[in-house]
Amino acid sequence: MFDPFNDFEARGYLRNIEGEKNPDIVKRLEHDLFAANLSDAMVYLASKPFIEYVDFLCVHKILFGEFYPLAGQDRLKTTPNKAISKADTFFVIRRIRSER
Repeated sequence: MFDPFNDFEARGYLRNIEGEKNPDIVKRLEHDLFAANLSDAMVYLASKPFIEYVDFLCVHKILFGEFYPLAGQDRLKTTPNKAISKADTFFVIRRIRSER
């Protein structure tokens, strides 16, 4: 289980407000929140002539803020010493090093 804060047992997956640890329940809640809040996120984005990084954070908070208190916050601030990824996609890269 992905645990960037090293407190999964005490606070659940990604410190969610329920302290939920069951991955099936977490996935279902994430899916339901995404579906329920997608129209609000689209309205927000439609009001922007240009989408900037702060808007990305705002959309993340709109979509998942009811479940994750850290939703919408910059990962370099919440987990400054971690490289956040899912599968082969990295979401926060502090610096890219040459493989030479």
